[in-house]
Amino acid sequence: MFKIFLLLLMTALSAAQTARPFDRDHDCPAQTIGGKVHECRCEPNIIECHGRGITTFPHFARTGYVFQSIDLDTNGLTTIPALAFNDINVTDIILSNNEIDTIDDRAFVSLERQLRFLDLRQNNLTHLPDFFDKFVNLSIFDVSYNPIAPENFTENVMRELGDYVTEFRFGDPSLTGWPTNLHHLPRLEILKFYGGTMERIPITAFSGFEWPLRKLWIQNTNLISTPIALQDLKSINEFHFDNNPSVGDAGILIPAFAGLSGTLETLSLENNSLTTFPSVLLTLHNIHNLSLARNNLQFVSDEAVAVVNSNLTILNLQACNLDRIPGALSRLRHLEYLDFSYNNITSIEKNDLQLMHNLRTLIVSYNPLQYISNSTFYDLTSLRRLILQETGLFSVPEAIVKLPNLQTIDLRDKESDIECNCDLGWLYCFTKRSTGLNILGDCYTIVMTIQDYAENQIPKTCPIIC
Repeated sequence: MFKIFLLLLMTALSAAQTARPFDRDHDCPAQTIGGKVHECRCEPNIIECHGRGITTFPHFARTGYVFQSIDLDTNGLTTIPALAFNDINVTDIILSNNEIDTIDDRAFVSLERQLRFLDLRQNNLTHLPDFFDKFVNLSIFDVSYNPIAPENFTENVMRELGDYVTEFRFGDPSLTGWPTNLHHLPRLEILKFYGGTMERIPITAFSGFEWPLRKLWIQNTNLISTPIALQDLKSINEFHFDNNPSVGDAGILIPAFAGLSGTLETLSLENNSLTTFPSVLLTLHNIHNLSLARNNLQFVSDEAVAVVNSNLTILNLQACNLDRIPGALSRLRHLEYLDFSYNNITSIEKNDLQLMHNLRTLIVSYNPLQYISNSTFYDLTSLRRLILQETGLFSVPEAIVKLPNLQTIDLRDKESDIECNCDLGWLYCFTKRSTGLNILGDCYTIVMTIQDYAENQIPKTCPIIC
């Protein structure tokens, strides 16, 4: 009975300590030592040591306060010494973007049973240290962009981590093959693979976690096609296959997606040297979020768009070398978000955005826009946000009067060309009708925001009747 009482008392004291307000002077283990300001600082949930130029692991004082994380990202650390974390209490450790090649076997000894997230991205590790198998609660593990050979994802470490890890991130430009020991991660829900020299991934690549895997990233590779191994995945709802320039149109293999037709909802195929909407989209019945950004689409035909699920709600066509808004997109009548940033679009014509009654956000930023027809936007009755940053427009497009639900128009430009004069009298009238309209951007002809000029300057200086 006494043991139970003592356990309850300790639990209550721990809960009280966690709930009490953070006192920086007493709770921060990054304290001034010998009159020298400590490299790190503290906030209620984090010990923040990001980008401090730290080359030797910092000293911490024991305070007992429970933080969520310590962030040592972007420093010059090469070694993590023994008992490095002995005087701090955290569950998440961020050591990314350093030069770490050596970790002492006892570096994490005080946190082995509570560590949940370990980020070692972009370091110089060549193998998974054996003591990693002692992390009995680790759920998110990132060793991407470390030169770890396939055989150095050692079986004993991967097997022990497999009882707990649900998200694993790996891959490096030097990786020559797929680590066969990934099959020891049967609880894996998220897998992020960031690069390797191989042209193909083995057909058994995802064995061991075919059912639990829900989100998959395959990026920055030399692959020549989508992996056939995809067809074995049973629960994937999000797939990011980006920055694989050797793939091309022929490399988007329909058989690879055979098992995903009923589950896949988000698909990203960015920068894969595509020239058209891939025909595999015709088989993916539940896609609602699609990105084809940074492909050389140039011209989008009716036939190309015909393969897209008409229930698509989000479409990203950034940097696709488009010189106009494709009229074929009008068949995608359920679109809510459409992004044309970083293209070569010079005008928006009357019939460019027909039948898009559900569109809420339209982005045409970073295009050399010269003209927007006053008759366009008439079908965009649901549009809330119109983003036209860095377009070089000389005037606020009068076509926005056709947008009854517009909440934000963003015309911000590093060097604004918007002429603010009495020709904007219509904008004053529109702002009076549109409660809460937010106009972002500055005038070229006067030191004033466009919104301030429209609402306050026009009624003072211009003869206007609404």
